[in-house]
Amino acid sequence: MLDLKSGDYFRLNQTGSLIWSDITTPATFSDLLNGFINRFDVDQATLDADLKAVLSVMLDKGLVVINPR
Repeated sequence: MLDLKSGDYFRLNQTGSLIWSDITTPATFSDLLNGFINRFDVDQATLDADLKAVLSVMLDKGLVVINPR
């Protein structure tokens, strides 16, 4: 993935690609969490922490934004 503003290139693994695909349309964190719980054999606490970590990096890099409702 290329950030056209900064010129930075980001490589996503399979899970990162799934997250990116799922956030191309607006979704709540709960929607994302529940969608991944249904796809992967992982406990909710681990998934919650991992998803927050990935989204935090994306947010810090300006790749995603949070839209308050």
